[in-house]
Amino acid sequence: IELDKDKEAIKEMVRVLKHGGYLLFDVPGTKKETFIKKIGKTRIYSRQRIKELCEGLNLVKEKILSGRKDVGTDFTYFGCYQKIK
Repeated sequence: IELDKDKEAIKEMVRVLKHGGYLLFDVPGTKKETFIKKIGKTRIYSRQRIKELCEGLNLVKEKILSGRKDVGTDFTYFGCYQKIK
């Protein structure tokens, strides 16, 4: 997926998700920016960008774990979102 196509990818996942279904994912995160950045093949997301990507879904549970400073991540984000519409 191209760097700027993340929103389209999430929209497609939500489109094929059954009503009441769950979208689970984990991504590396940063506190430094309000959007995604790319280091090599890895995308690093801010919490704001994660919220934007999951707009319209119900947050069921999230967990933030410490990241790896050596690769530029401040945290690892685990999220569980539910399609309710």
